[in-house]
Amino acid sequence: MTVRRKNVKKNMPYILIAGIAFGSDFWIKRHMDRKYARYVVHPGRRNKILIEKYYNRGAALNFLAKKPRVMRALHTVIMFFVGILYYFLLRMPGHRLSKTGASLLVGGGLNNLLDRYTKGYVVDYVKFNFGPKWLRGIIFNISDFCIFFGVFLTIFCKRSYSAHTILNETNKFELPHAGQSAVYGICLCQPSGVGSGNHQCRPVARQQG
Repeated sequence: MTVRRKNVKKNMPYILIAGIAFGSDFWIKRHMDRKYARYVVHPGRRNKILIEKYYNRGAALNFLAKKPRVMRALHTVIMFFVGILYYFLLRMPGHRLSKTGASLLVGGGLNNLLDRYTKGYVVDYVKFNFGPKWLRGIIFNISDFCIFFGVFLTIFCKRSYSAHTILNETNKFELPHAGQSAVYGICLCQPSGVGSGNHQCRPVARQQG
């Protein structure tokens, strides 16, 4: 089995998470467009969660709603960079929570982006009838929840790196053997104490020739 196939097999659960996030909201939006009329509020569980279909041409709180083309271009650029980061994150060992969060982010982000290209707007349909006033004024969809939760897992999860982990991830830098010259091209930072938050950095030599 080649290295590429091993990586695909290892990352298949995360790819499935992204696919489920994308596919579930795709199906729900299709169902909403067929069954529910626009601007009609349908009471949900104890009137705390409402079903209200809304065509959102902007982002949250109607940001750039009057400039859907700009919003679509911005969304495309963001997803391009998210896709690059997702690719390199999947190649790194460990970081399961971050990979899970990134998968949710990719699946939800791509689904909303598909709406912008095929319909010119994003279909939202879930509204909360409780909490602060600003929350009641926002209508969500499943992709939005995937994006919010995915960002939380990806960015705010604590990740600790050791010098050994960084060397394995880069796979480029080694200490030179006797009689070999070296070029210092990277600094590795190691925690100076448990829970201290301080780091000590030292240059690590890259083997040359």
